Amino acid sequence: MRSLGLALLAAQLVTSQSAPQVIGVDVELVNILCSVREKTGAWAQSLDRKDFEVREDGRVQPITHFAGEADSPLTTSGDT
Repeated sequence: MRSLGLALLAAQLVTSQSAPQVIGVDVELVNILCSVREKTGAWAQSLDRKDFEVREDGRVQPITHFAGEADSPLTTSGDT
């Protein structure tokens, strides 16, 4: 009986590895982290919301929140 249980467990593991499950969720806000450098390699300075464009399925999405820090990646967020 024990070997049957192990065989079923092994079959379940193989099945779950070959067919990953997809989980869908609805979210209202997505954070997008980015780092921007100039052509010279220096970090870009004084970037603002108007310097970015976010698209979903080819459509421009509004940037509702924007924060930039000189020593870390910029953070933008948009409604979905």
